[in-house]
Amino acid sequence: MSKFRFEDLEKEYMYRFAEQLRAAGLSISNNIAEGSGLNSNKEFLLFLNYSHRSAFEVANIVKYRLHFALCTKPKAFEMKLRKYLK
Repeated sequence: MSKFRFEDLEKEYMYRFAEQLRAAGLSISNNIAEGSGLNSNKEFLLFLNYSHRSAFEVANIVKYRLHFALCTKPKAFEMKLRKYLK
């Protein structure tokens, strides 16, 4: 039986954040690509909306990590996302 270690729990926590961030980021472009292959503007707009929501999910994850000092904030990155980080 292995011993519980806080460090292992922390690594898994960070891995889950990274995986969620990766998935949401990929979802942005995937939804745009999928929507662009549809036959109507109404359907395409629906997928653009999904992409927009995924972008806000990414911004929220970054904001949470910055708030709890789980990552650093390079100036260029911070400036690009400024309107989402408020």
